[in-house]
Amino acid sequence: MEDTKIISILNLESGEVFNTDIKMRDDRFARKGFKIYNTGLLHLLDVLTKGEIKLIINIFDDIKKINRNNILIVDFLDITPNMANSMRSRFKKKLIENNIFNTYNNKLMINPYIFIPRGDKNYKNSVYFIQQSWTYLFENKDRYSEDIIKYINMMFDINKEV
Repeated sequence: MEDTKIISILNLESGEVFNTDIKMRDDRFARKGFKIYNTGLLHLLDVLTKGEIKLIINIFDDIKKINRNNILIVDFLDITPNMANSMRSRFKKKLIENNIFNTYNNKLMINPYIFIPRGDKNYKNSVYFIQQSWTYLFENKDRYSEDIIKYINMMFDINKEV
């Protein structure tokens, strides 16, 4: 018999927790909820042009350009070949300033709270760890955890402490 947990829903504005009768396998849940992805989509619509949104969606959709950890595996130049250098630099800066992409260890990572990662089937809870890694690296260094550090090192293929 498989272990299960009842899912609870957190109201992000009030902090109130609602229990449900939905049962899932005993895994950590990746998403912060429906609202986070809607907010992320609205954020994209507010800060990017239609063409830029299409470009980002096409990047995310192509497994030859982004890996299961939401890390860009090609040069930024390869995803923006038709842009002039100055335009490409402004676009990259815009993505980073608006928290759509961020850079760590000389690699670009796409925000896993806007674009849910595919995750790695070899690692239990990998999508959860990808999101927690983003939170630790780019939002809140106080949320330190040995597991997160190990996962970051694995994601970015580094063997040193963060």
